[in-house]
Amino acid sequence: MAEISLLDNSYTKANSTHYHLSLQIDSEGLAYSILDNRRKRYIVFQKYLFGKPCDIISLVNKLEKCFEEDEILRSSFNSSSCIYLTQKSTLVPNAFFDELKLRDYFEFNHPLEELDEIHYNIVPEIDACNVYAIPTYLANLLHNRFKGVKIYHQATPFIKSALKDFQPSSSVHINLNPGFFDIIIKQDNKLKLYNTFLYQNDTDMLYYVLFIINQLKLNPENIPVTICGEMSDRVSYHESLSEYLPKMMYLEPVSPGFSVVFERLSKHKFFNLFYLSNCE
Repeated sequence: MAEISLLDNSYTKANSTHYHLSLQIDSEGLAYSILDNRRKRYIVFQKYLFGKPCDIISLVNKLEKCFEEDEILRSSFNSSSCIYLTQKSTLVPNAFFDELKLRDYFEFNHPLEELDEIHYNIVPEIDACNVYAIPTYLANLLHNRFKGVKIYHQATPFIKSALKDFQPSSSVHINLNPGFFDIIIKQDNKLKLYNTFLYQNDTDMLYYVLFIINQLKLNPENIPVTICGEMSDRVSYHESLSEYLPKMMYLEPVSPGFSVVFERLSKHKFFNLFYLSNCE
């Protein structure tokens, strides 16, 4: 049973060929949303929690069972895309990018696990490609279940939104995932830094964030800061950040629109999922 289930009364399986499906997968569960392309608004959201982090074989088995039992996911969609949450990624400038060297780029920063395969997303906003790894079993499951599905690393929509849609020319953006967080520094409308860090508590997180801000000689009192991600509502994290970064706000998805059934959902927690349709 879904932990969160939001279903607009306009949803009908008969219209699924007019819908875009967005999925987000990590080691602990699955979230998905459905965009009505004709009305340009989200009409379905479901969140499944599988429990403690599991190995890839267990995760694929749980996902396969979920795909079978969830009647909505058995539909045929107009298009579909999926975010796989992982720290394993590397940004490569287009000037140096060669598709035949994906493994070399990736292994410069990360070991390639035996059951992983390498993918990449083009990020035109920074004239670069985001090279990342995804378990082969998971990629095969997604391609078999959702024909033509496009797979993304979470940094891709996160970077695109910061560079394309967020107005201040200099800003800090923090995406708080379970166990790790992504951070973006934008200066003069250009990507100054993207990185990811493991953390166990608010002290860990705050140390990395303030260290980066200090190293780049930014003023924490004045710099606009946004936070999003599933852990962004945790009170201790929010209070720790806001104490030192007074211009902090939630990063809320704006476009496409949302059905009224989403009013009580903290949409910033799933910002990248909702922004994914803008990456198509």
